[in-house]
Amino acid sequence: YPPTVTIPDNDRYRRRKNYNIGGDISAELIKGLTLHSEIGIDVTNYVDNRYFGITTYYVTGGDASIKNQPAVELITSESPSFRNANTLTFNKNISENNFTLMLGEETVIDKSNTLTNWIDGLPVFFDSNKAWSFTTEGHPLSTSNYYSPDDKLLSFFGRFNYEFKGKYLATATYRADGSSKFAPGNQWGYFPSVALAWRISDENFMSGTKDWLSNLKVRVSYGTAGNNRIPALSYLQTYSSSATSYLPTSLATSYWSAGSTMSNEKLKWETTVTRNVGLDFGFFRDRINGSFEFYKNNTRDLLIDFPVAGSGYSTQTRNLGKTSNKGMEFTLNAVIIDNKDFHLDVAFNFSANRNKVDDLGGLPEITANSAWTSDAQASNDYKVRIGEPVGLMYGYVTDGLYSTNDFTWNGTSWVLKNKSIQTPDNQGIDGSSWGPGALKLKDLNGDSIINDNDRTIIGNAMPKNIGGFTINASFKGFDLSAAFNWVYGNNIYNANKIEFTTANKYKYRNMLDIMNSSARWTNIDPSTGDRVTDPATLDQLNANATMWSPGISKFVFHSWAVEDGSFLRLNNLTLGYTLPKKLLTKIYAQQIRFYVTGYNLFLLTKYSGYDPEVDTRRKTPLTPGVDYSAYPRSRSFNFGVNLTF
Repeated sequence: YPPTVTIPDNDRYRRRKNYNIGGDISAELIKGLTLHSEIGIDVTNYVDNRYFGITTYYVTGGDASIKNQPAVELITSESPSFRNANTLTFNKNISENNFTLMLGEETVIDKSNTLTNWIDGLPVFFDSNKAWSFTTEGHPLSTSNYYSPDDKLLSFFGRFNYEFKGKYLATATYRADGSSKFAPGNQWGYFPSVALAWRISDENFMSGTKDWLSNLKVRVSYGTAGNNRIPALSYLQTYSSSATSYLPTSLATSYWSAGSTMSNEKLKWETTVTRNVGLDFGFFRDRINGSFEFYKNNTRDLLIDFPVAGSGYSTQTRNLGKTSNKGMEFTLNAVIIDNKDFHLDVAFNFSANRNKVDDLGGLPEITANSAWTSDAQASNDYKVRIGEPVGLMYGYVTDGLYSTNDFTWNGTSWVLKNKSIQTPDNQGIDGSSWGPGALKLKDLNGDSIINDNDRTIIGNAMPKNIGGFTINASFKGFDLSAAFNWVYGNNIYNANKIEFTTANKYKYRNMLDIMNSSARWTNIDPSTGDRVTDPATLDQLNANATMWSPGISKFVFHSWAVEDGSFLRLNNLTLGYTLPKKLLTKIYAQQIRFYVTGYNLFLLTKYSGYDPEVDTRRKTPLTPGVDYSAYPRSRSFNFGVNLTF
């Protein structure tokens, strides 16, 4: 079907309204003792109406009870949130000693309710607007009213700050967080931290450096933080009621099911321990300044969705294993030129992180599934291994395509000369495409059989370093600013290349340009339309072919779909002009500035997809770096004027 038909048949309307009210009050109870209280209420109302026309899969072969007639899905949700925080702060100065003690409490309650209605069998001439307006003309299929469990967080915390002569600093904090996501007995987590700093540049023995060294400070810190980002009530087995048309109405029209996630009453807080050493510096009255940071973080009791195949469930949330991160961060700011007519300053930041899996609960490795295909194809495409980073891509190694020298024609079909190497069944090659030009995968273990034993690590989503830099300049009334960022050394799992170069579900659809007829192997004579089986003629037809035949009956993840994701991007560029003040006196204005800002103006990368800054499969942190049907980042321009009176 042409887009003029399929786009209206997949129409969708979304509306979100957010109501937010908040306030705070402070009162000094006695000298140096202050009470501060905050309260906030946030309510989000969301409407999502979907229309399925007569060309959509849902009404032609999907779950609709009445086929070949339009259907709608109507979703309305409400998500209220309440927050209250109260702090008591005491400040005391004794000679050159400054003390600050803060005690506090915070309560956060999140609720959610979603109402979903499915209506089938609407009149065939209905478009989306008619379908959403006249739902009584259809057949109600199901109604689901889902109240998500309340998510409650209660926290108590305290902080003590000490400063002596402005050059010796200490901070100690302690948090106790209680979450309703964990079972009684595991609801509370306790997280202490401490930080120390010494401003060396203020010491008497540094007095000879005042002319050029404006700041030199060392910092050390140690602390813990908790994570409870899992679905509410994961420790209890929850059930949901669903409508069905498969049961006789005399028996039932709905059923209860436990879902696909197994409960786990032993769940507890995930904890990250952070160690940090830092150095802050400044030269020539901070005209040049920056910092070095060195850190090591250890995370234990990771909250992971663990596959539990064969149990009747898909996954179970578990506290499983340990990971560590270590690295460094560097920032530098410098004013290059600063005079009456011209100013130029730059800022630069660089960071490198090394991630490692230290423990998996006694297991040497586990698999993870990005699930971009929504079925069993190209499954278990990530590995998590002891001693390796998270984000290892797991698949076959591409070995090009088979040639006419690999096969013989027996009069009816192609026969592989080395029959033990590969068959259409275990690679997913369509029978009509089996022969010269078929996709070839490497036999890594040398057993002459291509199977799961030949899969290996073919990519790593973790970058070697990331960073950015900004440039700010002004000349008389003109000003310019530019901000760049980069990522280097990561791989991207380009799932689009697999789907849109494979004649899997849709044989006759258009494919990516890399599969055009000049690059793709063919066994069809373009002048006659007949199938070619003569090896010499095939070699002549495909003298310039670099791509295999797309006749593959299932998606196969292989190294050809793993690409370098390094890039340098100009995030934004702003050019402005401020009118001279002598022109503004008549209109009593202090300043008028015109400006234009461009976003995403420049991108330097070898990645073949729309955008290398992509991560579309975020259900689990174990499968980063997948690009599947991500909408391209837009390039936009803003024009504006700043007025000051």
